[in-house]
Amino acid sequence: TTTTPETTRQAEAWVQKYQQVQLNASLTYTGTFAEKHNLEAMIGGEYYTYNQFDFEAKTQGSPTDDVPTLNVGSNRTFTRTEKTAYRILSGFGRINYNYNMKYLLSFTARYDGISRLKDNRWGFFPGVSVGWNVMEEDFWKDSKASGVISNLKPRVSYGVNGNLVSRYSSLATVSSSAAYVFGDGGSSAYGQSLSNLPNANLKWEKTHGINIAMDFGVLNNRITGNIEYYRTTTKDLIWKKTLPEITGFKEIVDNMGEIANQGIELTLNATPIRNKNFSWDVTFNFSRNKNKINHLLGDVNGDGIEDDLVSSNLFIGQSLSTIYHYDVDGIYQLNDDIPEGYYPGSYRIVDHSGDGKLSADDRIILGQSDPAYRFSLHNTFRYKGFTLKIFLNSVQGGKNGYLANADVFGAYTPQFISSKGMYEEVDFWTPSNPNGKFRNPAGTSSINPNIYQKRSFVRLQDIILSYDFNPGLLSKIYVDALRLSVSGKNLCTWTKWDGWDPETGSGLGYGGRPVMRHFTIGLELTLK
Repeated sequence: TTTTPETTRQAEAWVQKYQQVQLNASLTYTGTFAEKHNLEAMIGGEYYTYNQFDFEAKTQGSPTDDVPTLNVGSNRTFTRTEKTAYRILSGFGRINYNYNMKYLLSFTARYDGISRLKDNRWGFFPGVSVGWNVMEEDFWKDSKASGVISNLKPRVSYGVNGNLVSRYSSLATVSSSAAYVFGDGGSSAYGQSLSNLPNANLKWEKTHGINIAMDFGVLNNRITGNIEYYRTTTKDLIWKKTLPEITGFKEIVDNMGEIANQGIELTLNATPIRNKNFSWDVTFNFSRNKNKINHLLGDVNGDGIEDDLVSSNLFIGQSLSTIYHYDVDGIYQLNDDIPEGYYPGSYRIVDHSGDGKLSADDRIILGQSDPAYRFSLHNTFRYKGFTLKIFLNSVQGGKNGYLANADVFGAYTPQFISSKGMYEEVDFWTPSNPNGKFRNPAGTSSINPNIYQKRSFVRLQDIILSYDFNPGLLSKIYVDALRLSVSGKNLCTWTKWDGWDPETGSGLGYGGRPVMRHFTIGLELTLK
């Protein structure tokens, strides 16, 4: 739209374009030698490119002639502009070998390059695994144990995989904003400035992992399952490193540190009862994972000890989900010796520094937000046409895990809290309720710490009762199947968490939400 010289010229545009191109090629060979040697080999390559261009503008001119799009004068204003383009080129191969289905070997390798990185675009990612089917051994078939153990297969694997960086992480990006005013009473002019620092040395984040597992079956597979132990080490983590403000930037994307994960996973399937009319099937799952930061930046201050990154909440030897905060030991009462800046009903902060003052130096590691372990139990009972399924789910924090902030309203005013109708729902401290769990909301201390609690819970997550009508009777009315079901979800949760939902960490405060409990009645009909 163009108007007279006395008025402002305008232009509006909306352009959207997406393009993806993917090419794959592979060659596979399969062969058997001397009857018992089986080989499969594959080699291939992949090319992927992605281009995206979004542009939305409502303009009254342009800040620079370097951008020809909608160049209609001065003082151009963008509401949105975005352009993305990257490419991935990969080569890969795989070899699978087994001897008489008894000894199994697999080797894989990938060589990937991505344009998102500047100087270190290529990464090599190998993997190897071996397995042993003990049941195929002659000595096992002749042993007494073969009558009890119906499946036994140990396996070991090792591999490396990589994590991609987000787009433009290794490059400097430029932003445009109103930055200059020329002369008294003059209008502002647009300028460009760096939004982030470039890092040409940025490279792939790599995870090296080993997995040791066992598949097993007992009593003609009435009991089956597998148990796995894994340990992974992630090096050159892609992380936003905090920078001193004097640099002009708050952070930079860089490779740093090393993190280790180890854990165990167990799955058990059993059929304790199985007869003509009644059966009972059970599935039990258990998992535990523990991560630890091995290295960060090294010994920066030269004291012989590798330094933590307190500003990023990262500590050597601790979990990534470490909670570093104030230690609260109750609530100040009316007759207590209360320090300046606090009042009756304030949280009592422990002076761990021992300097007689309460400050950030008194923070300690309280625990972590990650759980210690998880487990679930699924039972299925069948009697004639009836089927009953009961599912229990649990997450446990152990000694100091699975913590979350249970503080109710933070520094909100009493008027705000009262307006939300929550006074009667929360166990606040008041002079008439000195044993309340949460601080007096009528004032604000010099430091208002969070209150961390465990979220360990056991939940009756699902119950489903269904009945399948007799097919013989249904066939007379030209119905193939008819099922009536009634189900309930999230029926009960056992927990000590002072909040709505322990699994999400939802507290009683404004914005918190309980887990939804609901019931369903269904009828499934299949006609012939």
